[in-house]
Amino acid sequence: MKTLKSEEAIAQSLQLIDKVFRGSLIIKADDLIKWKFYFRLGRLSWVTGGVNSNERLQRHLAHFCPQISQQQLKKLPLEYQPYREQKILVYLQGQGLIQRNQMASLMESIAIEVLFDVIQYAEINSENLSYQQVSEEENDNLLLLLPFLEIDTVLTKARQQWHQWRSAGLESYSPNLYPIIKRPNVLESVVKNSIEKQIIQSIDGQITIRGIATKNKKKVLDVTRYLVSLVNSGVVDFFQHKEETVTPINNKIAEAITTKNHKKSTRKSYNSSTKESPLVVCVDDSPLVCKAVKDILADEDYRFLEIQEPIKVIPILLRKKPDLILLDLMMPIINGYELCAQLRKTPRLQDIPIIILTGKDGLIDRMRAKLVGSTDFMAKPVDKSSLLKMLSKYLTVEQ
Repeated sequence: MKTLKSEEAIAQSLQLIDKVFRGSLIIKADDLIKWKFYFRLGRLSWVTGGVNSNERLQRHLAHFCPQISQQQLKKLPLEYQPYREQKILVYLQGQGLIQRNQMASLMESIAIEVLFDVIQYAEINSENLSYQQVSEEENDNLLLLLPFLEIDTVLTKARQQWHQWRSAGLESYSPNLYPIIKRPNVLESVVKNSIEKQIIQSIDGQITIRGIATKNKKKVLDVTRYLVSLVNSGVVDFFQHKEETVTPINNKIAEAITTKNHKKSTRKSYNSSTKESPLVVCVDDSPLVCKAVKDILADEDYRFLEIQEPIKVIPILLRKKPDLILLDLMMPIINGYELCAQLRKTPRLQDIPIIILTGKDGLIDRMRAKLVGSTDFMAKPVDKSSLLKMLSKYLTVEQ
């Protein structure tokens, strides 16, 4: 094993690959972090490794291949297998879901991103990176189906990105970090425009800085610079892994964030001939609101239950086992935020879709609702169209 100490050494290790080499260059930081650069006849053909490789591939597919639906992306295999990412691209190409030029752009972008991570790690950590060349011909036929990458182009762009990153004073901040919101009560005072609002609304403790940038079609550098300003103001914090979000200063928010991502819950399906229709529960101290929901659902394929006393909610829900909960935000004794957080801590209730009902529509309300684990958000007064769309989104009744 040889060692790498700097950006320049990393560049040289890639540029000195023999022109007949078949195999991979493996760069290791420790037993847990390694990056792999695949070569065929001395030419770069794929780059992988580091952190968030599944998220990275799906993020790039969403960006470079918008014609591929989210449903199709979710069907891609996530479990580890040799050359999984290359096989996915070859499969998508065979299905006509990705064009050759899209594949080339995607592959180059991934390679630049991975190499940026390697350079950043080497530059800000005192320990050396180790590397070795491993000969292998097993994936030769597979790599023949993928475009080659120009190593000099990848190197130049990755190094340019790193220099810009360092010039912006961000060298100690990885774009793979997960932002969380520590002080939602001061958000409105620090959000200055619609772009910043979009960025803030993307933060849920489950998406990296790079993911937020892609989602909002912004440069990673610009998004990171803005988020770092919020970190310096004490509004936002960063964590290296999603599971580490259990220990920020604000434990109450942390517990909510580390709950499963309920926004991404898959829709439940019910067959009316074999099972009771889904049960919708409305938790609201207002009889008028409960009656309005009941009237809307009277002619629909849903059962309905109203709960007007918040202190009785959890025992009733445990007994009735609802399929979706409509939860009022402003109630006496316990508000919707507190109750939602309690439901998310209750194992038998934590996967149920929770739709927050409120007469307000401010940024703080939406962010707090997201932080305590709500699935979605609906304004009052409740209208039939909005309610049925919400139920259709999270519940399906099969005839």
